[in-house]
Amino acid sequence: MTEAHDENESVYTQSKSNGSDPTPEIDWADEDYTYQRFPRLLFEAIAMARSELVQPRLDGTNPHYRSRYVTIYGILDCLYPVLSNHGLHVIQVPVSDGLLTMITHASGEKLEFCSELPPMTDMQKFSSSVTYLKRVCLSGIFGIGGMDDDDGNSAETVGRITPEQVATLAALAEDVGADMAGFLRFCRVESLDEMLTSKYAAATKALEAKRDNA
Repeated sequence: MTEAHDENESVYTQSKSNGSDPTPEIDWADEDYTYQRFPRLLFEAIAMARSELVQPRLDGTNPHYRSRYVTIYGILDCLYPVLSNHGLHVIQVPVSDGLLTMITHASGEKLEFCSELPPMTDMQKFSSSVTYLKRVCLSGIFGIGGMDDDDGNSAETVGRITPEQVATLAALAEDVGADMAGFLRFCRVESLDEMLTSKYAAATKALEAKRDNA
């Protein structure tokens, strides 16, 4: 090794020659080391971007909980102008381990992490989970409000019942003489085609129970 090598390599060389643990000791009081280890310029740019960010309007509606939230498009629309002013760029893509979120800075520094996604067995559920995680990650990093806590149901029980299932429920409700308005209130939906797949079995069971009790 030459003298041009940094202090960490010197520590590594000394430890290796002594037969001890080659992992260099970190001196957190050493500002030069700390700045090399952490993306200081990136964090400063994120802080500046957050201070200039104008909170987006609530442009999405969750019909199941009658609430509003900021969609991923609303988040990106308010973020992009501010990020570009501070040399920041965001990349979010699904990878084998989950959703990769990467924030890069013009200096070459970057911050990246991976968020777990459900198995890709149901594309509609998977796609909704990707969108939801994108919103959560960006909102957390840049301090964006307007997140609807109940909107997570779209990632957990994504997907409405099929037209065939709608027809089955409608026929069953008519067959047992159910009051459709009351049945919809019981299911907490305004129409059958809004029912989530996770509620279908319970709705069918309720109608079957009415037939049995007739």
